[in-house]
Amino acid sequence: MRDGFAIDPIATTGRVFRDFRPYVAAISEDGVVHFQAALDDGTTSVFAGARVLVRSATHGIAAVRSHPDVDAHGRWCAYVELEDGREAVVLGEGYSVRRVAQTGGELAHIGPLGPTMNQTGAIAFRATTARGEGVFLAHDDRVVALELVGARAFHGLPIVRGDGSVVVRVDDGEGAAIYVLREGAAAEKVVGAPFTELGPFVSANDRGSIAFRGAASEPGVFVFDGNAARPVVAGTDVFESYRGALINDLGTVIFYATPIGGALGVYVAHGEAVERVMGVGDRLLGSTVRGLALNPVSFNDRDELAVRVECDDVQHIAYARV
Repeated sequence: MRDGFAIDPIATTGRVFRDFRPYVAAISEDGVVHFQAALDDGTTSVFAGARVLVRSATHGIAAVRSHPDVDAHGRWCAYVELEDGREAVVLGEGYSVRRVAQTGGELAHIGPLGPTMNQTGAIAFRATTARGEGVFLAHDDRVVALELVGARAFHGLPIVRGDGSVVVRVDDGEGAAIYVLREGAAAEKVVGAPFTELGPFVSANDRGSIAFRGAASEPGVFVFDGNAARPVVAGTDVFESYRGALINDLGTVIFYATPIGGALGVYVAHGEAVERVMGVGDRLLGSTVRGLALNPVSFNDRDELAVRVECDDVQHIAYARV
């Protein structure tokens, strides 16, 4: 690892944990790493650090089927498969778990991927109805369908911000785009042309900024600040490809990219300075890193990061401060 960045494993496959794949880890604003794990006894669970929050075969849950996300009060959400075969979005507070949405009525399928949650407990998720796929917002004991007129396909996670607006990456009739959805308002297209390519995952903060991987005249990582998109890092002089980007309320941008002649790595941008945090080929606890997984739920407003790390013979859920 690069000097100055300590990568601390929180959980490791072996005696208790069988698998963390394919889900990422989330991190709360107080730095607690939350993750889904398949256990050696065949159950799946949500953990907050070393503390189990829910386990399958309880609360009518057959399996946990997504990453968790967490709000400022320690409440968490996730997708689950129920013992009766239905799918649900659940909200947990301590060891109490309740369903905020489930299939069987209007919803035919919940997902894919996972939900996101803002700091006051509003949950955004994707789901399919008889009329097609949509983006939904659960808050104040209500589930609201957010309309997106003309959308053909959704990508990545719908990101719910503090004001209840939801940022989502779609393919519309004009190509790749990023929209902002608000309850009771028309969908607002904020990023489109001249970008000819947009990554499937976007990230957004409560200050109105959206970070994404894209390509216009050249590929790179960009931040839309409410008026225009500016490059954080762009071109192919240093990086041969870009995979995605995260942003927090401090304005710190994390991105994952492959340098020319190198391997995929995670980088942090501090103004014009770019530092490597970790990457494929590094050594961690005596094993070689072979893969990394993170998404917008993996970065908090204290510049702390949670990463699922795949090594030669083990997987880790790891923490880093950037």
